[in-house]
Amino acid sequence: MKKSTFILLLLFFTSIVSCNTDDNVADENEEQEQEQEQEQEQELIYPCDKLYKKSRLFEYEAPTAIHEVFYDSNYRINEIFSADYTTITSFQYNIVYEGEAVSKIVFKSMNEYDSTFNTVIEYDDIVITDTSFTLNSSLSDNKIEIFHTDGYVDNTRYYYSINPPMYNEEFYTRNEQNQIVSNTFSNSTYTYSNYVNGEDNDPIGSTILSDLKDIILILKLKYSSSTPLTLTRNSYIKNYTPEFEGNSCIIKNIFEENRYFTFEYIIP
Repeated sequence: MKKSTFILLLLFFTSIVSCNTDDNVADENEEQEQEQEQEQEQELIYPCDKLYKKSRLFEYEAPTAIHEVFYDSNYRINEIFSADYTTITSFQYNIVYEGEAVSKIVFKSMNEYDSTFNTVIEYDDIVITDTSFTLNSSLSDNKIEIFHTDGYVDNTRYYYSINPPMYNEEFYTRNEQNQIVSNTFSNSTYTYSNYVNGEDNDPIGSTILSDLKDIILILKLKYSSSTPLTLTRNSYIKNYTPEFEGNSCIIKNIFEENRYFTFEYIIP
């Protein structure tokens, strides 16, 4: 699981975060942010009433990564598959339900060039309370804890050792509108601003940095009520330019020249 960090971050926008402390660049980004805020305030984006299906990363018009969700006949997620075409690496989650509750999650990582990378982790003991999810693995030394308030993630812990306990932890803060304000990720603090004028139009939290996005998606949790379009760390500022389908679901997000993600959905 720990080795899967690179591709998971790549597929969910974390590979785009590279520090640039040049003051001129920061000033230009700040001006772009202000322009985007003004434009966004004039347009209301409605909640996405479709189910997220697929996203792809394009670089210079060529697809280099894919992330796809599969559903059962009751429109519950029963598989998630992602792949990085540049490294021939893929990841897969298979989900089992007991009634409406998730009872088992099996994670697999595969690499065609390096079999030592291949991993299988079975979370076969899932404990659910009103404010938390705990994913235990009886066959490995892995564990995931997720704490939330009314379905919005407060903090997460991914244990790569139980005895002694060793884990990576992420914290999230939100405002009164449940819009994400900041989070800690990879020992750094990021702040978010310039929100889309509307709620629930980005089912996967595409502009938010997190190491457990697939797990959050499976458990139907959220990071933010609205999508932030500006990411800041110290003097570094990153702006996103989204496109929406019918003023609703996000269908494209440009984050660098010649680099963007596309999104597809299905109607339940």
